Amino acid sequence: MTMTPLQLLTYLELQGVRLAVDSTGILKAVGPKSVLTPVTDLFRYYKPELVSLITQDGFDILVVKEALRFISNGLAVTPELLVLKYFTPEDLMDLSTGQYRNLTALRDLIISDPDYPFRDECNTGGEP
Repeated sequence: MTMTPLQLLTYLELQGVRLAVDSTGILKAVGPKSVLTPVTDLFRYYKPELVSLITQDGFDILVVKEALRFISNGLAVTPELLVLKYFTPEDLMDLSTGQYRNLTALRDLIISDPDYPFRDECNTGGEP
């Protein structure tokens, strides 16, 4: 499975990777090698998009992380799996901007999905 830049950013943040753009515009990633190694190709490919996402005002990764953690509480899936298998980049943007006000109803919607609990193997690495 391939990820978009927004999904990759969210996935890495959920995995504890800290992404930052330094004063010279260089993207820095600090986190577990076990998380970064499988997505190295995607990270390199999407560097310009990741820099843009991190530096723009329209996406709040902290809001998304908290929403995903709340939604996954009580589900048989992790927030990371929701990013990979369920939420589109547009959904993540909507979470960031507060478009989904009732996260409990969103959790119920996920549970009612016929494909839930999305247990197929996820490939996080490889080409985009």
